[in-house]
Amino acid sequence: EEIERLFNKSDLSKLFPAMADLKDRPKFGPLNVYDHTLLMIKLTECIEKDDVAGFSEGKGGWNINTKAGRKLFQKYVSMFSDLTQNGKDKKMRMFIYFVVLFHDIGEVKHKQKHHIFSAKWVTKRMGLIGFSKGEVEKARRIIAAHVDLGTLFVSGRSPEYLQSDHSLGIAGMDEGK
Repeated sequence: EEIERLFNKSDLSKLFPAMADLKDRPKFGPLNVYDHTLLMIKLTECIEKDDVAGFSEGKGGWNINTKAGRKLFQKYVSMFSDLTQNGKDKKMRMFIYFVVLFHDIGEVKHKQKHHIFSAKWVTKRMGLIGFSKGEVEKARRIIAAHVDLGTLFVSGRSPEYLQSDHSLGIAGMDEGK
């Protein structure tokens, strides 16, 4: 909700005008890319806050009450906590949210290869707001690979999907440079 409120203010929409264009791009089911992005931010916040109920609600009733579901969610919570040193590393926290926020920005240009365009877009902008070259490179690689990494979590995506035109392929991450 906070991110959405910020994007509705003129300052952020002027900084990132491509975000508004994502409202016209379909994503999954009834979601457009903009709403999908806001949902990913919400789910990241749920992970950061260890909010199982919010995460389950955001995932459309994902059954977190199974042993496997709780274990996976706790793995996400631990990973976020470790990366941000229990919230003390504010720059890493900002890095994570930046990557989540802009992982699909390339859909403004291209649906099938959006991750390549997203990686290029982020590469051009992260240094301008204080991220190091190493951090920019990490973000570029994560965003370039997010379709393939997401395959691990999205039912219906198969090894064949990884060979399709939609997939960049982990080996092809350098295309995002």
